[in-house]
Amino acid sequence: MKKLLLVVFSATLLLFFTPKTFAQQSKRVKVANNSELIQALNDPNVQSVVITHAGFYDQLLMNASSGTVIVKNGDRGTGQCYYAISPKDVCFDMNPKVDTAKARTTSVDGGNCPADNSGTWSVEAQPTGSTLNWHTTLDQYIMPFDVDMPGTYTLRYTWPAPWNTYAQTDFHFYSVPVITDLHANPDTVCGLSTTITFDYDMGYTAPDTAVFWTVNGADSSSVFPKIPGTFSFTVPSCGPYTVNLFVTDSVKNAGDTLICSGRDSTIYLYFYDPPVANAGSNDTVCGLSAPIQGSYTGASCDAGTTPTETWTQLSGPGTSTIGTSTVTVSVCGAYAFEYTVVNGTCTDRDTVYYYFYDKPQLDPLV
Repeated sequence: MKKLLLVVFSATLLLFFTPKTFAQQSKRVKVANNSELIQALNDPNVQSVVITHAGFYDQLLMNASSGTVIVKNGDRGTGQCYYAISPKDVCFDMNPKVDTAKARTTSVDGGNCPADNSGTWSVEAQPTGSTLNWHTTLDQYIMPFDVDMPGTYTLRYTWPAPWNTYAQTDFHFYSVPVITDLHANPDTVCGLSTTITFDYDMGYTAPDTAVFWTVNGADSSSVFPKIPGTFSFTVPSCGPYTVNLFVTDSVKNAGDTLICSGRDSTIYLYFYDPPVANAGSNDTVCGLSAPIQGSYTGASCDAGTTPTETWTQLSGPGTSTIGTSTVTVSVCGAYAFEYTVVNGTCTDRDTVYYYFYDKPQLDPLV
């Protein structure tokens, strides 16, 4: 995260600075531990420091959050006075959302620092249309406040004359991620492939969005896309599948936990095994009745429901009555019958042909 630091010198002091010297005195560095902090504070060319890793910093005797800004001002007295402002990034999970800004000074080697709570807070930048409310008087070092919109708020604490110094930094209110769409078309499938469409809205967040997929509890993040859209989803075998999408940003607090917990969504899919229908062999029959027996293979994944079997007359000169194992027609001739097996969203059909001959009648001998 980028932090903005401005150091204001009085007009009198500026008269004694050449352009080169002013550039050196305005140098800002980032530090990640106490050793780097000590080195930076002892460097006369460094005027301000940004702490990038939260922790306890012995040199300042303070727990510093990531983004803490420290301003050096050694022009008053023989020692140094360090001015600090500490942010706390939070998740905008309610409206309004409360946060706390902290300012302080640290005297080193008898440095002349202003009295506590002797300056004033101000808002230097905020999202368009947002409102920030202070919860106590503006001179207090520890300042609770609330905002009504996610985004970046730049806060400044200013120490008055004769110090004429201020420090400012950004306070980030991150949005809670929202999964706006996750669906499969279809979600009950004949075969082993369907399509999944997904979308999400991160709102105000860090640029490094993290997207995680699990399928039946197994991490599949490396297999499926992270950019919203539609993709083909193919499984190795039929049966039930649970697909979970989890979206978050990677911004963490000092405890190495996510500032905004992510959001997830789950869909449930079932992939049916297609049946293979077999209506039997074509046949010729003497009379008006014939055995009929269909069978099928496959359909091993049926979601606990036995596949349905039906017979239908497709053609023939008369009508027919089809039982569990016999078909009877009303008149002789050529007939076609269709055997259909339905397993969930899967259907297969097969056709069998019969010819029913009229049984001859012999004339009695006269």
